[in-house]
Amino acid sequence: MRPSWITIGMVTAALAVHVITPLADALRFERLLMDDEPWRLFACHLVHFNTAHLFWNCLVFAVAGTLLEQRSSREFVITVGVSIIAIGPGLILGDPGLGTYCGLSGIGAACIASVAYRGVIDRANRTIWLIVAFLLISKITMEFLQPQPLLAGDTATFRSVPLAHAIGILAGVLSSSLFRVRPSDTDVGNLGLDSLAR
Repeated sequence: MRPSWITIGMVTAALAVHVITPLADALRFERLLMDDEPWRLFACHLVHFNTAHLFWNCLVFAVAGTLLEQRSSREFVITVGVSIIAIGPGLILGDPGLGTYCGLSGIGAACIASVAYRGVIDRANRTIWLIVAFLLISKITMEFLQPQPLLAGDTATFRSVPLAHAIGILAGVLSSSLFRVRPSDTDVGNLGLDSLAR
């Protein structure tokens, strides 16, 4: 298994941003500052509210990103790129009351959705990937029904933004459906399960 350098780089960048507070403040999604500082719309994914938020987001993204990048680095770049481009503007339009947002969770959802979608379509360990998809959708449904983020530690200072995760899922499925990996490429089912057993 080759190193998943882009995934590693993004997780490392998120860790660095978390440590450098002025940088985090300059990158966080802040609706009131967006007109003058539009980079926040796309760079906010590297910022996290607290250590628990950082840990869980990085853990999920590291696993899902590695599975996707191992299958196809080009598909990984497309999936991540589409989700980055879509999530920020989607929140601006779809959640007018949202003042601040940050985190890798939307991109992580896109990677999970992409891997699960391909596993279901290609019938590679299809039952397992159907369960993964069900759990992902169930989590987001729970977030829509209650404002408290799951697995994010102290939730007093921020609320869950399930719309970001929903946009991520759509971006992942869209990217995976439009970008077909050649049959000779790594099989997602074997990548996700068999390689872990070796």
